[in-house]
Amino acid sequence: MDPYSAVVSVLVVGMLFGMPLFALSLRFAIKPVLEAWQKAREAAAPKPVSSKELEALKLRVAALEAVWENRLGGGALQPVSPSKQLVD
Repeated sequence: MDPYSAVVSVLVVGMLFGMPLFALSLRFAIKPVLEAWQKAREAAAPKPVSSKELEALKLRVAALEAVWENRLGGGALQPVSPSKQLVD
């Protein structure tokens, strides 16, 4: 067997068996890292707000603004005392 045929046979065997084994071992080594990265991205991504939730939040803000106006006497910075609220 001449050296060229020996090199070719080694390369063919390496490509047929070595490359798939290398690819599988690389896949199993990288898979946990990719899964951890994906879970970290999912946890960090903000969840979209539905239109129903947005409308509920708008109503809640409007109600809080009404309470704010009533408690602060029409927008004044000083809160109205409880005795003045009872008189009105």
